[in-house]
Amino acid sequence: NFPNLNNIIIINKQKFELHWLKIWKKCFFFKWDIIIDFRSSLISFFLLRKKSYIFKHLPDMHQIYQLTHFFNLKNTAYPIIFNSEIEEKIADHKLLSGNKYIVVAPGGNWFPKIWPVENFNKLMRELLDLNNNIFIILVGSENEKIRFKKNLIKNIDERKIIDLMGENITQTFSFIKRSNLFVGNDSGLMHLAAASNIPTIGLFGP
Repeated sequence: NFPNLNNIIIINKQKFELHWLKIWKKCFFFKWDIIIDFRSSLISFFLLRKKSYIFKHLPDMHQIYQLTHFFNLKNTAYPIIFNSEIEEKIADHKLLSGNKYIVVAPGGNWFPKIWPVENFNKLMRELLDLNNNIFIILVGSENEKIRFKKNLIKNIDERKIIDLMGENITQTFSFIKRSNLFVGNDSGLMHLAAASNIPTIGLFGP
């Protein structure tokens, strides 16, 4: 849904850093108006360009503030994720204004940092007991749905659950940004919640 997008070049990592050579070959035969390089790579110096921004990360400042300063922006450069009209309508239709929605993300890309699913289940049950207007939105991959959902919703009324596990990232984001709280493991979904500016509890393990 990103506006004015012309092309995406996908490159898989290779041994001996050979993927950088592939990127260079894909980009070499154009003269670019502007190159923005978030990786501080050498490639940017070997491409035809009118102007370039080569960002170098500093260890002592949050990257959001570094980017704001680097591009001389008047306002803080908070991330923006773009949704389609259809995605927005689906989320609007599903989420009612009088209710409270808590997003739960039980998965992660490294097993030792994943909080036990039984703990998520206990937390969800205690939260649901607080108020009849609370609903849980489950987010994650299809694989995480297979691994976690059965134990995640054990002894919970399924009418209180909105299952988005396996849904695409931007549709998931349209629900997250309309929610009241995110609780989940350190993951891309946690970063999406932070970008949406809702209260976010990120669990870092092991």
